[in-house]
Amino acid sequence: FFSVFLSVTEIKVKLMYLLLLFYCIGFASSFYLPGVAPREYVKGQPVDIKVNSIKSTETAIPFDYYSLMVCTPEGKGRPTAEAENLGEILWGDAIEPSAYVAKMQEDIVCKKLCNIPASGTTMPNKLRASTMLLQMRINEGYRVHFILDNLPISEVYIGVKEGIEYYYRRGFPLGTASNATTPALVNNHLAFTIRYHKPEGLPGWRIVGFEVIPYSVDSAALDSSCDKADKAAMKELLAKAPPQPVDASTKGITWSYSLEWVEDPTVAWTSRWDHYLRSSDASVSNIHWFAIVNSLLIVLMLSLLIAMILLRA
Repeated sequence: FFSVFLSVTEIKVKLMYLLLLFYCIGFASSFYLPGVAPREYVKGQPVDIKVNSIKSTETAIPFDYYSLMVCTPEGKGRPTAEAENLGEILWGDAIEPSAYVAKMQEDIVCKKLCNIPASGTTMPNKLRASTMLLQMRINEGYRVHFILDNLPISEVYIGVKEGIEYYYRRGFPLGTASNATTPALVNNHLAFTIRYHKPEGLPGWRIVGFEVIPYSVDSAALDSSCDKADKAAMKELLAKAPPQPVDASTKGITWSYSLEWVEDPTVAWTSRWDHYLRSSDASVSNIHWFAIVNSLLIVLMLSLLIAMILLRA
């Protein structure tokens, strides 16, 4: 009886020590979280735009952004992913530098990044391997995820119920899926909007929003007009140019982007994540519930594992 009592007491003591250890570790690591501290940028200072894995709610399998026929940073070859923490690994993130360049308060009307020719073996459907992979990812509903100042890129939707409301959805679609009459279309021109805020009493500005409108624009039209277009010509190009299909006729794809900086005094740096929390996107909500259940199962399994180890000790 006494031996059983002592063993139970020892288990309780070990559990108390284990909980105290976890508490100390959490307390020690709570002083600083990378990316949480605000950062000020001066006019003309480069702001890094990074890319993350492409993801889809239909397949739930992330893929490397550079597995597609897209532009890589000039003179750097294929980028390598940055050091990842445990959370990024579990979520399938692969954060890498991009070919997109941004400087504080410097607008870009249109900048051509590169033209990627179709490559690889010609498939039975007459598609080259690279265009076939791109078409497959578009039809599977993959979305592209960029990051700027630790803020994810988002599409903005306008809804009118009891007044105008704005809804945000992380990432943007790689393209429009094909159907019986229309081939897949790739979003090869990105119109970025970066919102910034002037903090009181501090030099520089803080970034409070990162938005995008994706367009599918014929590569030949971008090659001939992008770099020399003004705002009016660019607006006309986006409105009238045919889209860029991904099919057997695709010889290559031109990638480009535009950038506009907008000062937004209504959004402070501390509340720049609020609009993501108000998002009405059902698929994102499902992902959140999946993440919560997944986390609870991991905690339960680890707890059972620790309990079994302590009981056997």
